[in-house]
Amino acid sequence: MGEQQKMTIEEAIAILDPETRRAALFGYRYFGGFRGSEAVLAATEEACRVAVRVMREYLEKKGGEPV
Repeated sequence: MGEQQKMTIEEAIAILDPETRRAALFGYRYFGGFRGSEAVLAATEEACRVAVRVMREYLEKKGGEPV
């Protein structure tokens, strides 16, 4: 994935979901060549950032999470 292009929520879900993770990350590893492992790690980190952003937005809309 290029640095210019933002990861979609759907792409992040596919990477983070154990049922679809392997298939979702295949392209990152394959097209990453010798740096495939680094590409997979970068994609996973970006998926985590997307998930955190969505969860924070959700909590803001709900007025925070009860303790």
